[in-house]
Amino acid sequence: MTAKNKRAAKPAGKGPAVQTEPSFYREQLTAALKVHPDIIRALLEEGRLYTVSEAEEAINRYMTRKV
Repeated sequence: MTAKNKRAAKPAGKGPAVQTEPSFYREQLTAALKVHPDIIRALLEEGRLYTVSEAEEAINRYMTRKV
């Protein structure tokens, strides 16, 4: 499942639980992705959390932009 929000089992007596995709800091993504570390550092803001999909989307937009 690659959906951003995934439904988890419904806890008793509460509304539906929503499990979100884990988020990481720029430095963590740079170390984990090992692809285009300079681009990651240039595109993503320091101190902000990003999901892997958000980071990949930013990289893809940058790589496919019209120059």
